[in-house]
Amino acid sequence: MRGFPDARLERECYYPAKFQFIDGSVKSQSSLPSAGWHVSVPSKRKAYTFTTQKYTDSGALVQKWHRTSLPLEPALAQADRLSMHFIECLEQGRMGARMKWIGSWTALLPQRIGSSPTLDQSARLMVSTHTAILRNRNPSAWIDVEAYAQAIGSLRKALTDPAECLSSETLVAATILYYLEAILSCPHSFNSIHHAGGIARLLEVRGPVDLKSKFELTILRELRGPVISRAVVLGVPCFLTSPQWTAVFDIGDIGSRRAPWAQKLANQFVNWPKFTMEIRKYCDGQLSLAATSELRDQLSTMKLFLNFINSEIEDDLASEEHVTQVKSTRQPTSFATVFEYKDYFFATLAMLHASFSLIIERMICVLSENAAPTLSARWENPQWTAENPQLLARICQSYEYAWKMRPMGAAFMHVPLTMAFSYAETEAMRAWALRAINDLDEHRLLAKERFTDASVTHLAQLYTGEVAPVAAPYP
Repeated sequence: MRGFPDARLERECYYPAKFQFIDGSVKSQSSLPSAGWHVSVPSKRKAYTFTTQKYTDSGALVQKWHRTSLPLEPALAQADRLSMHFIECLEQGRMGARMKWIGSWTALLPQRIGSSPTLDQSARLMVSTHTAILRNRNPSAWIDVEAYAQAIGSLRKALTDPAECLSSETLVAATILYYLEAILSCPHSFNSIHHAGGIARLLEVRGPVDLKSKFELTILRELRGPVISRAVVLGVPCFLTSPQWTAVFDIGDIGSRRAPWAQKLANQFVNWPKFTMEIRKYCDGQLSLAATSELRDQLSTMKLFLNFINSEIEDDLASEEHVTQVKSTRQPTSFATVFEYKDYFFATLAMLHASFSLIIERMICVLSENAAPTLSARWENPQWTAENPQLLARICQSYEYAWKMRPMGAAFMHVPLTMAFSYAETEAMRAWALRAINDLDEHRLLAKERFTDASVTHLAQLYTGEVAPVAAPYP
């Protein structure tokens, strides 16, 4: 698998041609739990016979015949073997354990394994984490400490190497560590924020270069999420709003086949950190009347845009091209049916739109107040529009799908459920939303529930800029 030209590296095929599918229901020699399909490497062997002879103490000659079989093909190289295991971690096991949910760019990684020790160490860590999940180990042991230390050490070494620090492989290695920390590790540590900061810094230093590689373009597009989330939480500007970066992200269309509106939504989502910073200034009395009026116009324009996207999403939901409705097993009685998405990509974008719409609506509500009441009083009276009940219903009906995708594929529901909790009309709905958020986090096995009424309310206010940002864990 080594030594192919660059064009070969852009294949999105998860399974190289030399791999074959075998039915997971048939007993195989794999030590992993059978689930759906497995990948095996055929091994052609040929039988040989040979003899051995030795003399006994009495001088007699003893001759013995042996039969054995030897492989006709050479053994896989270490990089090839790691590539094979990496492919398995993307597709094997129950749906929620598959590592492919952290990004579509993972499909392009197997062909790059072996080109960078830093990438290899992070890929090895991902494989070992996937294996630990499939073997039902204690969640505290999912991320192997030794493998993590080796991955971190290799990444630090690459960052001090001028030839390696700006490579795509180093960026991907940092991205893998970020997602494993954000989804699986202790939520009270700042490790994921550290990694998100490292990703943001690498992107800033690399700059919006002329991208010709599909791999680089894919990874850059999907890294907008960690960079934007970090900027919102820490209250810092997001460099992705610059015209140079916008031009890079405008190349092609990320959702032309599945969601034509996806590119437009993603391009507007980068404005979230800027809006939260402006709202925070307004709440602190530091925003002038002219700036407040300009911000109100920007938010109103954004809301109109999101309402237009909402109509397109509703058309897609009605057509059942991307989703079907099934009977609920975990929802309140008011939602007898829930969404079963056929496309994970579509599900994440639909929830991104719903949560961003509720956040923008809340910001408009804050600016529409004549006086500046206390934060708590301002939050207790959200302004409802015709779209809000529809958005809240969509969030609630999508929860069960996210629950089935735990732990690797459920992260996209945290912000939508937080906003649904804040906009809930009844105490019963608020209690359900709070329970739903904690259920998605139950794999961490915390001593007590991570989310409470107060903490979720504070998170919602953090997302809208109504409270102070989180203090940066580093200078």
